[in-house]
Amino acid sequence: MKDIHNCTRMLKEPGYLCNLMGLYESNYARLHQLLPNGIKAAANAQWILKSPRHLDLSLRVERVSRCVLSLEMNYIFYRPDDDCYLAPRLEIRVYNDARLAEAVNCHKYRDSPPKSSLYNLPSMLAYRWRINVLLNKWLDQALQQHYRSEHQKP
Repeated sequence: MKDIHNCTRMLKEPGYLCNLMGLYESNYARLHQLLPNGIKAAANAQWILKSPRHLDLSLRVERVSRCVLSLEMNYIFYRPDDDCYLAPRLEIRVYNDARLAEAVNCHKYRDSPPKSSLYNLPSMLAYRWRINVLLNKWLDQALQQHYRSEHQKP
């Protein structure tokens, strides 16, 4: 597996599919570091990651298949009335067999995925690039801020 902290050149060259795949590898490695018991989980499992002086993170399993795990990653914003809401709703697909993690969609991102992705490949690659750089930097920040998994809810 490539060194996860050596992707600065890759982050500057968004136009190539091989660089995007390298970013997916880096995302997987960082995600694997955040979850010490691995990225395999049952449907509807949820990890709450905590760090001193920072917002809590939620990683919730949406779907599970033999090799693919669909997650949703959010910050947890607590309200004074003991309620909370989750944002930005970053959807992640984890391919355990290939050791890749791909950000698929971000619901709070200004751009939306291109409608006709089959006919507009450069636009789709650019969108995938932006949300995967977002995931990569978010995971890197979480590691630097010493986020740790406090518990996993079944």
